[in-house]
Amino acid sequence: MIANPFVYQAPSSLDEVFTMLEDGSAKILAGGMSLIPLMKLRLASPENVIDLRRVPGLKEIAESGGVWWKDAPRTDRQGQGASQSSA
Repeated sequence: MIANPFVYQAPSSLDEVFTMLEDGSAKILAGGMSLIPLMKLRLASPENVIDLRRVPGLKEIAESGGVWWKDAPRTDRQGQGASQSSA
């Protein structure tokens, strides 16, 4: 199937992301493969899709057990170590 029409957005900052999310009509595309198949099956039909790939700094943030980490270990072997940050 073909997905319903949508607007693709690729912000370059977190401020832009938050502005795009304000009206509630957007879904986040953040590297996972679940949104696109759901859209093709028309189980999800967002008006806007926000791709987080170009937003700097998001690859280094992770949550584990209620604690947020900056510079979290990454599967791409580029990250090294982890430092705890406030929640």
